[in-house]
Amino acid sequence: MDADAFEKLNRKMSILDIDISELDVVLRMDLDVPLSAYSPLPPLEDEFKELLEMQAQEAANPNLKKKQKKTKKQLEEEAELLQRYE
Repeated sequence: MDADAFEKLNRKMSILDIDISELDVVLRMDLDVPLSAYSPLPPLEDEFKELLEMQAQEAANPNLKKKQKKTKKQLEEEAELLQRYE
């Protein structure tokens, strides 16, 4: 069997192979089919709770420093977390 015969036998048809220039086409798509089990997301307030509290503190006390120095322990904990994520 040569390459051309193999291509003709194993080639699947696509939409590009059909002449639909003068035809009406009805296309059905199931877009609401779940791909995985549904798990509800937490409210945005829970996710950004720390950020919202920090913004509220800054608004209440504008004299606070924007950035506070991190202790050695905090830096080590952040490095450990980054290693876990990798």
